[in-house]
Amino acid sequence: MTKAGTIKSTNRYWLVGYLLINFLFFALLCGFIDFSQWNVAITKVLSPKSAASLFLYVLSIILEGIFSSDLKAVLVFWKIKNPLPGSRAFTDVASKDPRIDFEALKRIYSGKLPATPQEQNTAWYSLYKKYAENKVVLESHRWFLLMRDMVALTVVLIPINIIGYLILCIDIKIMYFHILVLMGLYFLISQASRNYGNRFVANVLVEAISKSGN
Repeated sequence: MTKAGTIKSTNRYWLVGYLLINFLFFALLCGFIDFSQWNVAITKVLSPKSAASLFLYVLSIILEGIFSSDLKAVLVFWKIKNPLPGSRAFTDVASKDPRIDFEALKRIYSGKLPATPQEQNTAWYSLYKKYAENKVVLESHRWFLLMRDMVALTVVLIPINIIGYLILCIDIKIMYFHILVLMGLYFLISQASRNYGNRFVANVLVEAISKSGN
């Protein structure tokens, strides 16, 4: 398996941790645990012998897989049409990155850069395939995917938590508080994901310019 192919499996542990924190927060607000029990609860859940660890791992795969890559991009970039960051690689991302020499970039495409969102995404993806194993590209790709998947998980967790609170007949104010926390996390993580996504796109272009100059 290539280094790029291990990104999802590496990020899986972060997503499991994110789920665990949400479940513990839910349990805390519901009064099932108190602060003195946090260390004990986490240790038990993360124990190699614990069935809960396997459950959270599988659950993270299921929940994160509910949304397609395109829909995740919509949730991150808030664009219905052409949400993928590669669709704006040359007209938006490149123009805002001081590392990118536009003249050098144009020479890669014989003086004329791709213009339409589809052309840009196709052209950028071709470059990405060439430099996917580059350390800088790989690292920015990893963080973009992690933040993007955390955005998707956060959106899925909102209705799940609402249902949980309604079933348990918990005080509605507590439910509102938890949902507001999740919504705040959604906005924060989506912003981080946008930044990492644009950085990922730009890093591919920077690497392409560097290699073409050599």
